Amino acid sequence: MVMLGLILVVMAAAFAIGFVTGIGEPTPQWYGLTLDTFDGLDGFLAGLITMLVLVVGLRLARRGFARLARARKAKQARNNGGPAPRRA
Repeated sequence: MVMLGLILVVMAAAFAIGFVTGIGEPTPQWYGLTLDTFDGLDGFLAGLITMLVLVVGLRLARRGFARLARARKAKQARNNGGPAPRRA
């Protein structure tokens, strides 16, 4: 879940950067794609979807990190609180 969450966060960031850098051009473009019929509602929906992807990515990453922390604590509890055994 951590990797999927981080991938979604990176995708949302790439979309937002591409969108913001194409704002000042006479014909709006997003990574080379021309957006001829682009209006305010489209911008709002693009931002809404980007934020949704970002939030889902952050939640997935947070759950994954929490799961890893619980597994690490459970492993330490099984080992009676001592250091993890070395593997040869």
